[in-house]
Amino acid sequence: MTTIVYIALSTLGVIFILSVWANIFLLKRLLFVSENLDDLLYMVTNFSLHLEKVNNMKTFYGDEVLAGLLDHSKELREDLTQIISNYEYKQETAQKTQ
Repeated sequence: MTTIVYIALSTLGVIFILSVWANIFLLKRLLFVSENLDDLLYMVTNFSLHLEKVNNMKTFYGDEVLAGLLDHSKELREDLTQIISNYEYKQETAQKTQ
């Protein structure tokens, strides 16, 4: 009887240690993604501003391709901003439930 208890406790201990390790691993990855999302939004914003400056130059003013790229970069920036705000909302919600 005691052997079965020791085996069960050992198995539960190993499962607990593995779950702690998995949670730490996932939290590190989540933090990495969070930091990179902010960097990505910063890069897209800078690209959009640079494209807008080029589009406003006399040489390229009114170019349809640049105007399309400018619209596309603005849409991408809005999408990334929405993704980041959804991520932050879900993160805040998860922290409140703990």
